[in-house]
Amino acid sequence: MQFGIYDFLCQIDSETVLPDYKGSTIRGSLGHALRNLVCTLTRQECQNCLLNQRCIYALFFETPLYFQEQMDKRFPSPPTPYVIEPTMDSKRIYQKGDHLPFRLILFGTANSHLPYVIYAIEQMGRVGLGKMIDGHRGKFVLKSVSCGNEIVYSDQTKQIVNIPPESFSLKNCVSVSNMTSIKVILKTPLRFKYQNRLIRELPFHVLVRAGIRRLTSLFNYYGEGEPDMDYKQLVIDAEKISSESSNIQWFDWDRYSNRQSSMIKLGGISGDIIYHGNVAPFASLLSFCQMFHVGKQTAFGLGKINIQENHHG
Repeated sequence: MQFGIYDFLCQIDSETVLPDYKGSTIRGSLGHALRNLVCTLTRQECQNCLLNQRCIYALFFETPLYFQEQMDKRFPSPPTPYVIEPTMDSKRIYQKGDHLPFRLILFGTANSHLPYVIYAIEQMGRVGLGKMIDGHRGKFVLKSVSCGNEIVYSDQTKQIVNIPPESFSLKNCVSVSNMTSIKVILKTPLRFKYQNRLIRELPFHVLVRAGIRRLTSLFNYYGEGEPDMDYKQLVIDAEKISSESSNIQWFDWDRYSNRQSSMIKLGGISGDIIYHGNVAPFASLLSFCQMFHVGKQTAFGLGKINIQENHHG
């Protein structure tokens, strides 16, 4: 599966007020900007549009419509082809000259549309972001976009450099064959349903089930098809891994929904947990989840996890 990791650096141009968790705000503003940029039938609803299976906006923000003719019945809700990773600090008030960085991960063919995304984010800065202040939202300037050590775009050159996306291979994941105890840190809230209920605890087999779903859905829609893995055996083995020293807790946060014109709650679990047992068979899956998130609402950054060897296990 091809992917690209792009770091955006924005410089605030006027006072800006953002929520504690900025991923949802960035995603909402990007959606408006991208639609204004690419939509040719502005009065047409996406579900009734003849172009919805060819449209960049539909790919990013109406993903089920984009894939309606090639829908995988096992995954009736195709994953979005991107993840937004906002800065994790708690800063809310930004003044002129402050920096606002965030990361964007693109999957599959979405990488070929990066120029449109860059231009849309540049337009976001002119329209404004965050809370209304004296009738205006905070403005910003997109200073640069980088991919690793390569500069993809800068406001100095106004040129976009084509950087070929990378390919993710499960075979190249770091081995954890010598580990018998790992610590999983939930960097952002994890939302995942198991047996039709949002989880409030995280047994290892539940994390593995969520990881398998994330892996297979992304590879089916944006990769070369489902990887050749014994998923049933993975779940059986995962049930043998014990949980220790769990600091998992429920976390509720509010986000504003433009579609519903109201604040909605998005709860998830946060904290950390230690697992003990033979974790070697899960090395590839855990590496994948660490890179590309897991669970629901990954588009604006939920489900970011970090995996560490637990030396005190």
